[in-house]
Formats: sequence, C-alpha cells, structure tokens
Amino acid sequence: MTVSTFKFDFANSADKPQESYLLTLGLDETIAGEKDIYYFDKENDKWVAQHATKDQGATLSIEVNHFSSYAVLTVNREDPKEEESEDNPSSNAGSEKDNNDSSNNLPETATNQFNLLLAGTVLLLIGIGVWLFRRKFN
Repeated sequence: MTVSTFKFDFANSADKPQESYLLTLGLDETIAGEKDIYYFDKENDKWVAQHATKDQGATLSIEVNHFSSYAVLTVNREDPKEEESEDNPSSNAGSEKDNNDSSNNLPETATNQFNLLLAGTVLLLIGIGVWLFRRKFN
C-alpha cells in the first residue's frame, strides 16, 4: 500500500483561506468500492465524507474553504458493519472504540498455558509417586 503525505506550512496570517479552493486528489481505481474525499473532523474524531465529483482520469475534486486533513477513502458496501457506520470509513482500523461492539461476545484471547501447567503438575505428581514407591520398597 502506498500513501502519499503532503504538508503545507502557511504564514501565521494564513490561518483560514480567504476564499474556497479546489482540492484534487488521485485515486486507485484497482481497489473496489465507493471512493470519496473525506476530511478528518477533530472535534468528533471521525472522517466526514465530502461527496467529491469524479474528474476525467483517476482523480476526485471538491471545493473546500478550510485547511484540514483530507484523504481518498474507499467504503466497501458489501460489509454490513460499513453500512452502519457510513460516515466513518476507518471503522475497521482496529481501534479500541471499534472493538466495543454491542454484542456480548468475549474476545478470543485464550492460550494453552493453563493446559500445559496442568499437564506439568500431573507429571510431577506421578514422578514423586514413583520415586516414593521405589524408595519405600528398595
């Protein structure tokens, strides 16, 4: 996966643009799904769709009037989880918030350490028993 990041530094007087500007971002058409330009809303901690228009070629464009973090994201509509969280395409990113489903299923975190501990204890007890038995009769 290739991600391009661009950082623009503006003078202190350029906190907000005086007028809207056209933002055009490229997209990968080999990835299936609905693509759109999203910006990251820091207040609500989620990505918000901007309903971009597809230009000729592999680009999407929108007019924006503020500086923010923008990205072209793909939503796969076949996944029922995505349909529920339509405005948050990064919901499968694996964050802690997303793992708190309304289902009451426990996460799969079990290991076989306790089984090995039990087997080791049983073998130890058998070994002590054999040692005591041989010591008593010899």
